[in-house]
Amino acid sequence: MRYLKIISLSLILSSCGPPDIAYFQHYENCMNFYSQMTQIAECGKGSRNQYFAKYGSYGRSSEGDQFVIYADTLAQTVREGRRSDSDAKLMLLQTISNIRQNYMMAAAAIYGAQQSQADALIRQGQDMMSGRRGIDGQPRSPAPTMQLPKTYNCVETVISRNPYTTKQVCN
Repeated sequence: MRYLKIISLSLILSSCGPPDIAYFQHYENCMNFYSQMTQIAECGKGSRNQYFAKYGSYGRSSEGDQFVIYADTLAQTVREGRRSDSDAKLMLLQTISNIRQNYMMAAAAIYGAQQSQADALIRQGQDMMSGRRGIDGQPRSPAPTMQLPKTYNCVETVISRNPYTTKQVCN
Protein backbone atom coordinates (compact mmCIF):
# COMPACT_ATOMS: atom_id res chain seq x y z
CA MET A 1 0.00 0.00 0.00
CA ARG A 2 2.85 2.33 0.87
CA TYR A 3 4.52 1.74 -2.49
CA LEU A 4 1.25 2.41 -4.29
CA LYS A 5 1.00 5.80 -2.56
CA ILE A 6 4.59 6.66 -3.49
CA ILE A 7 4.06 5.66 -7.11
CA SER A 8 0.80 7.59 -7.42
CA LEU A 9 2.36 10.68 -5.81
CA SER A 10 5.35 10.52 -8.14
CA LEU A 11 3.02 10.24 -11.16
CA ILE A 12 1.03 13.25 -10.03
CA LEU A 13 4.15 15.32 -9.44
CA SER A 14 5.76 14.29 -12.72
CA SER A 15 2.67 15.37 -14.66
CA CYS A 16 2.84 18.85 -13.15
CA GLY A 17 4.69 21.29 -15.32
CA PRO A 18 4.80 24.99 -15.92
CA PRO A 19 1.66 26.58 -17.33
CA ASP A 20 1.75 26.89 -21.09
CA ILE A 21 1.57 30.62 -21.75
CA ALA A 22 2.30 32.01 -25.20
CA TYR A 23 4.57 35.03 -25.38
CA PHE A 24 1.81 37.39 -26.47
CA GLN A 25 -0.55 36.30 -23.69
CA HIS A 26 1.58 38.18 -21.16
CA TYR A 27 0.76 41.39 -23.04
CA GLU A 28 -2.92 40.49 -23.44
CA ASN A 29 -3.18 39.99 -19.68
CA CYS A 30 -1.54 43.35 -19.07
CA MET A 31 -4.02 45.04 -21.41
CA ASN A 32 -6.72 44.07 -18.91
CA PHE A 33 -5.01 46.10 -16.16
CA TYR A 34 -3.32 49.00 -17.93
CA SER A 35 -4.59 51.47 -20.48
CA GLN A 36 -1.36 53.12 -21.69
CA MET A 37 0.94 51.43 -24.18
CA THR A 38 4.05 52.17 -22.16
CA GLN A 39 2.53 50.46 -19.10
CA ILE A 40 1.37 47.50 -21.17
CA ALA A 41 4.85 47.03 -22.66
CA GLU A 42 6.53 47.22 -19.23
CA CYS A 43 3.98 44.88 -17.67
CA GLY A 44 4.18 42.32 -20.52
CA LYS A 45 7.96 42.28 -20.52
CA GLY A 46 8.05 42.01 -16.72
CA SER A 47 5.46 39.23 -16.70
CA ARG A 48 7.40 37.26 -19.30
CA ASN A 49 10.68 37.74 -17.42
CA GLN A 50 9.05 36.59 -14.16
CA TYR A 51 7.72 33.52 -15.95
CA PHE A 52 11.22 32.59 -17.12
CA ALA A 53 12.70 33.36 -13.70
CA LYS A 54 10.21 30.93 -12.15
CA TYR A 55 10.19 28.16 -14.80
CA GLY A 56 13.53 28.54 -16.56
CA SER A 57 13.68 28.90 -20.30
CA TYR A 58 10.67 26.60 -20.83
CA GLY A 59 8.69 28.03 -23.75
CA ARG A 60 11.24 30.71 -24.65
CA SER A 61 11.44 31.38 -28.38
CA SER A 62 13.05 33.83 -30.75
CA GLU A 63 9.53 34.82 -31.86
CA GLY A 64 8.73 35.77 -28.29
CA ASP A 65 11.96 37.75 -27.95
CA GLN A 66 11.18 39.61 -31.18
CA PHE A 67 7.67 40.34 -29.95
CA VAL A 68 9.10 41.93 -26.78
CA ILE A 69 11.30 44.15 -28.94
CA TYR A 70 8.26 45.04 -31.07
CA ALA A 71 6.17 46.01 -28.03
CA ASP A 72 9.07 48.00 -26.57
CA THR A 73 9.50 49.81 -29.90
CA LEU A 74 5.80 50.71 -29.97
CA ALA A 75 6.05 52.05 -26.42
CA GLN A 76 9.17 54.04 -27.34
CA THR A 77 7.43 55.67 -30.33
CA VAL A 78 4.59 56.71 -28.00
CA ARG A 79 7.05 58.17 -25.48
CA GLU A 80 8.77 60.12 -28.26
CA GLY A 81 5.43 61.39 -29.59
CA ARG A 82 5.84 59.79 -33.02
CA ARG A 83 2.70 57.68 -32.55
CA SER A 84 -0.44 58.09 -30.49
CA ASP A 85 -1.11 55.72 -27.62
CA SER A 86 -4.32 54.44 -29.22
CA ASP A 87 -2.56 53.75 -32.55
CA ALA A 88 0.20 51.82 -30.77
CA LYS A 89 -2.32 49.73 -28.80
CA LEU A 90 -4.30 49.06 -31.98
CA MET A 91 -1.13 47.91 -33.76
CA LEU A 92 -0.30 45.63 -30.83
CA LEU A 93 -3.82 44.18 -30.83
CA GLN A 94 -3.72 43.62 -34.60
CA THR A 95 -0.36 41.89 -34.31
CA ILE A 96 -1.66 39.64 -31.52
CA SER A 97 -4.77 38.89 -33.60
CA ASN A 98 -2.59 37.92 -36.58
CA ILE A 99 -0.44 35.68 -34.39
CA ARG A 100 -3.54 33.96 -32.97
CA GLN A 101 -4.91 33.48 -36.49
CA ASN A 102 -1.61 31.93 -37.61
CA TYR A 103 -1.68 29.59 -34.59
CA MET A 104 -5.23 28.56 -35.41
CA MET A 105 -4.37 27.91 -39.06
CA ALA A 106 -1.35 25.83 -38.04
CA ALA A 107 -3.47 23.90 -35.54
CA ALA A 108 -6.11 23.28 -38.20
CA ALA A 109 -3.45 22.00 -40.60
CA ILE A 110 -2.07 19.68 -37.94
CA TYR A 111 -5.57 18.48 -37.09
CA GLY A 112 -6.29 17.84 -40.77
CA ALA A 113 -3.07 15.85 -41.18
CA GLN A 114 -3.80 13.84 -38.02
CA GLN A 115 -7.37 13.22 -39.18
CA SER A 116 -6.14 12.00 -42.58
CA GLN A 117 -3.67 9.70 -40.88
CA ALA A 118 -6.37 8.40 -38.53
CA ASP A 119 -8.73 7.80 -41.46
CA ALA A 120 -6.00 5.86 -43.29
CA LEU A 121 -5.38 3.70 -40.22
CA ILE A 122 -9.10 3.04 -39.84
CA ARG A 123 -9.34 1.99 -43.51
CA GLN A 124 -6.29 -0.24 -43.09
CA GLY A 125 -7.85 -1.87 -40.01
CA GLN A 126 -11.13 -2.40 -41.83
CA ASP A 127 -9.27 -3.96 -44.77
CA MET A 128 -7.46 -6.29 -42.37
CA MET A 129 -10.72 -7.25 -40.68
CA SER A 130 -12.38 -7.98 -44.02
CA GLY A 131 -9.41 -10.02 -45.24
CA ARG A 132 -8.46 -7.64 -48.06
CA ARG A 133 -5.12 -6.90 -46.36
CA GLY A 134 -2.77 -8.88 -44.18
CA ILE A 135 -1.30 -7.88 -40.81
CA ASP A 136 1.60 -6.25 -42.64
CA GLY A 137 -0.90 -3.97 -44.40
CA GLN A 138 -0.13 -5.41 -47.83
CA PRO A 139 -3.04 -6.37 -50.11
CA ARG A 140 -3.78 -10.05 -50.13
CA SER A 141 -3.98 -11.87 -53.41
CA PRO A 142 -7.09 -13.93 -53.91
CA ALA A 143 -6.87 -17.48 -52.62
CA PRO A 144 -5.89 -19.92 -55.36
CA THR A 145 -8.70 -22.11 -56.58
CA MET A 146 -8.20 -25.80 -57.22
CA GLN A 147 -9.90 -27.63 -60.03
CA LEU A 148 -11.14 -31.01 -58.90
CA PRO A 149 -11.37 -33.74 -61.49
CA LYS A 150 -14.88 -34.64 -62.50
CA THR A 151 -16.02 -38.12 -61.62
CA TYR A 152 -19.12 -39.90 -62.85
CA ASN A 153 -20.73 -43.07 -61.49
CA CYS A 154 -17.79 -44.07 -59.36
CA VAL A 155 -17.87 -47.26 -57.32
CA GLU A 156 -15.35 -48.23 -54.69
CA THR A 157 -14.53 -51.90 -54.53
CA VAL A 158 -12.44 -53.79 -51.98
CA ILE A 159 -9.47 -55.51 -53.55
CA SER A 160 -8.05 -57.18 -50.47
CA ARG A 161 -8.73 -57.25 -46.78
CA ASN A 162 -5.19 -57.67 -45.54
CA PRO A 163 -3.91 -54.99 -45.98
CA TYR A 164 -7.18 -53.23 -46.59
CA THR A 165 -7.04 -51.88 -50.15
CA THR A 166 -9.77 -50.35 -52.27
CA LYS A 167 -10.06 -49.39 -55.86
CA GLN A 168 -12.29 -46.74 -57.35
CA VAL A 169 -13.82 -47.54 -60.70
CA CYS A 170 -15.54 -44.74 -62.63
CA ASN A 171 -17.57 -45.04 -65.81
